[in-house]
Amino acid sequence: MQDTLTTNEETIKQEALTIVQQATVVKILDQPSYDFACSLLTQQIKPFRRRWAEYWDDVKKPAYTAYKAIMDKFNEGDKPLELAE
Repeated sequence: MQDTLTTNEETIKQEALTIVQQATVVKILDQPSYDFACSLLTQQIKPFRRRWAEYWDDVKKPAYTAYKAIMDKFNEGDKPLELAE
């Protein structure tokens, strides 16, 4: 599973770099270049950002759940000590 995540992440990162490279060379000089910039934003950048967030949701959710469990255990011992201070 880890190899699959790494491979998928690399593929997605490569696609992100391509989109970023396209965006950095866009110069809005007239209506056609403005139309191209709008198209790039609505058809590539925004959908890609959604896909990027969805990819990381599968990793973030269990990590956050583990973090909360650790903090609950930590606070279980630390809260009484904080009150004792």
